[in-house]
Amino acid sequence: MSSYDYVVVGAGSAGCVLAARLSEDPEVRVALIEAGGPDTAPEIHVPAAFPQLMKTELDWDLDSEPGIDARRTYLPRGRVFGGSSSMNAMIYIRGARADYDGWAADGAVGWSYADVLPYFRRAEDNERGEDEFHGAGGPLTVSDGRSGHPLATAFVDAAVQAGYKTNDDFNGERQLGVGRYQLTQRGGMRCSAAVAYLHPALGRPNLTVLSSARAHRVVTEGGRAAGVEVERGGTVEVVRAEREVILSAGRTSRRSC
Repeated sequence: MSSYDYVVVGAGSAGCVLAARLSEDPEVRVALIEAGGPDTAPEIHVPAAFPQLMKTELDWDLDSEPGIDARRTYLPRGRVFGGSSSMNAMIYIRGARADYDGWAADGAVGWSYADVLPYFRRAEDNERGEDEFHGAGGPLTVSDGRSGHPLATAFVDAAVQAGYKTNDDFNGERQLGVGRYQLTQRGGMRCSAAVAYLHPALGRPNLTVLSSARAHRVVTEGGRAAGVEVERGGTVEVVRAEREVILSAGRTSRRSC
């Protein structure tokens, strides 16, 4: 049985950030549990190749709950370092200002748009530079698309002709309008949460990443989360947490987390 201060379940978009930030304190021992493995597949990092990741061993290959006519929708979800940020379309767009302000108005203190904007800016390294809405020098590289495909230009031009306003920044003052998205790419390659946060932290002696480790359940003692039961290499063990268990695994399967 191994023991750490923090046990983070899931090395996806949130888990990579949490593990990297927590392990900045050399006095803190952090374990990061991930059912998948390292993000070494070239299809992860070459932007145009991301569709090839779908329905592979790197994809949880989930379905939605039944909708219209009982149909289910395919939900690709990454089973790899970086989680779905390692297999998505890399579009960088934040939640709507009205949603954050609505949560705050309903009692979620600290979740208004004004409250969360500094964290968005802190995370960003936007190639356009720093301004009221964007940051520079952060771990997550955000850049303009490189392709400049003429069909994309024609699509935007057609929307403008139809009466829609252009929008050069969907993460700026307003989100309505038509234009080109910015992308989470660095030098033309994918900048996932693993690339941005986890890779720079992997050399820290106080961070342990347990890959190919399936989390089955949270172990409780005295009414508090004390660890996580993990299956790895056919062996089941409990990874203990002296301070906190942090669940950032998202939805993985219908059988276990």
